[in-house]
Amino acid sequence: MKISKKLMEGIKKKIALISLATLLLNTVMVGIFAPSNNTAFANPVCEAGVEFVENGGFEVPVLASSTWDVYANADVMTTKWTIESGDGLEIQNNVAGAPHSGNQHAELDSNNSSVISQEIATFPGAKYQLSFWYSPRPGNTEVGDNKIGIRVVSADSTQLINETVGDTSVGASTTDWQEFSYDFTAQENMTKIVFSDLGTGRVSYGGYLDDISVKAIQCEVTEFITVIASKVVCDDELDLPNWGG
Repeated sequence: MKISKKLMEGIKKKIALISLATLLLNTVMVGIFAPSNNTAFANPVCEAGVEFVENGGFEVPVLASSTWDVYANADVMTTKWTIESGDGLEIQNNVAGAPHSGNQHAELDSNNSSVISQEIATFPGAKYQLSFWYSPRPGNTEVGDNKIGIRVVSADSTQLINETVGDTSVGASTTDWQEFSYDFTAQENMTKIVFSDLGTGRVSYGGYLDDISVKAIQCEVTEFITVIASKVVCDDELDLPNWGG
């Protein structure tokens, strides 16, 4: 069977397109997501650089200068932080050392060792960075008593990050803030960040936290799709698809 030159050119073009489809980069770029503790995590989205943590600087509730208070789970809608154990989240306004930024920071050993957490909506396969500022409590010179644990956990309980800071840190005369950051790849639509007081010394003295942040650093999810094209067999040129235009 003789195939016209025009038809052959059309077939070649279609085969070239099929070949390109054997390695298809499927990029998912989605809009801004405004997280909250009331968020349904069914359809999370992400955009690089957008902040996902609420009240990461512990500036809410607003306290008068040189005062502090302890907030339990009943205050979660205000503080945005869930108390997983202990008496609560202690927020200070320039009481025993200055915050890293703003007017306030948190201490995780209020009346006893406390654990706080916050759930954020994440896009499976996207890459995020958790960062925060840490300082040992001024005057707390007992080795090991300023230690804080950091965990990032998926909704299916997969542990993505499990770190500690301040293992040997001792308090000076004022706060000594250091930044820490960890990258993780989300596995589920919901990811929990957890901070725990791991101090073993004086009750109500522990490490400080400020400016906790989670931002997406890569919102592109790549999938490879293979397309298999079968040979077209016809008895007559007229039976061939009209690929040539």
